[in-house]
Amino acid sequence: MNSLIATANSLWADERKRVIPIILGALTIAILFAFWKGLGNLWFRWGAQEELSHSYFLPLVAGWMLWERRHSLLPSLGAPALTGFVPAFGGLFLLFLGELTHIFVLEHLGFVVLLISLPLILGGWSLLWVTIIPLAYLFFMVPPPYWVITVLSGKFQLMSSELGVAMIRLFDVPVYLSGNVIHLSSTTLAVVEACSGLRYLFPFLSLGALAAYFYKGPLWQRIAIFLSTIPITILMNSFRIAMTGVVVEKFGGSPSEGFLHYFEGWVVFLLCILFLMAVIWVFTLFRGQKSPLAFVGFEDVPPVAAKAPWDLSKFVRHGVALTLLVLSVGVIIHTTGNRALIIPERQLLFSLPLEFPE
Repeated sequence: MNSLIATANSLWADERKRVIPIILGALTIAILFAFWKGLGNLWFRWGAQEELSHSYFLPLVAGWMLWERRHSLLPSLGAPALTGFVPAFGGLFLLFLGELTHIFVLEHLGFVVLLISLPLILGGWSLLWVTIIPLAYLFFMVPPPYWVITVLSGKFQLMSSELGVAMIRLFDVPVYLSGNVIHLSSTTLAVVEACSGLRYLFPFLSLGALAAYFYKGPLWQRIAIFLSTIPITILMNSFRIAMTGVVVEKFGGSPSEGFLHYFEGWVVFLLCILFLMAVIWVFTLFRGQKSPLAFVGFEDVPPVAAKAPWDLSKFVRHGVALTLLVLSVGVIIHTTGNRALIIPERQLLFSLPLEFPE
């Protein structure tokens, strides 16, 4: 009789455990359904803008960071927290706002915020603390708004032009700068938008965040390592412009086009990585070690003790509620009205009159 009861309890436990992948699968489908427009736009922008092409690898990097913490995930499971629905509502509100305004960046941010809320809703605060850094790293895959890129590009063009001309003068090359146009005695070089340095900045920022993650040191040093990517990018892009001008002036040819131009780009990016390693090495020397890799390694993340044990019934209730909530929002934004972007008709400039009355 006791063996029959034990067998029945075991079968019941197995049956309950089968609910877990069903809930997770349904929730995944609901999220993909609700965010499919925003995710499609995200994929499009990664391919359309060269400064964002590195973003294809960032979800893989975040997944790899989670994989490195896999031994701490299950031991950190705690009681699913109802407070996790607060950021989940925030993520869904950003989705709704993005659909309403056609500002897809809001949908991208909402997607990441919703992902961050999942460990809290399904596994409690202890699971959130273990997964927060890999999930927060996904913010680097969100492209900035177009106007931010336009403003940054203009400022970086002027800054890189001025620094590049200053470097050219160090080689005793006569040069004159007019805005972002560099006048040499033999030719003229224009520091166009593609040469502003943003193609280095965005991938280098995500790389700097990864370097700070691997560096085992005080928080302020990690922040300094991450922020150092900005001046390194500006200086090295200016150096690239300067070397282009010096080579053109002294040897002729057109190294600002074709293979050599792209080759210079890769060389400069590798130099940026070397300078980033030099920054890490400086901090290492201050801490009494000579090897630049003395404090670099995988993050050792121990399990976080949960205040309350994980509860399957709470997991099911929270999972079903969140799935229905995400599905409801997805159905509303995908079926309510015509949300096509309306672009007003604009008259061509030559059609305007040369003179107005009075």
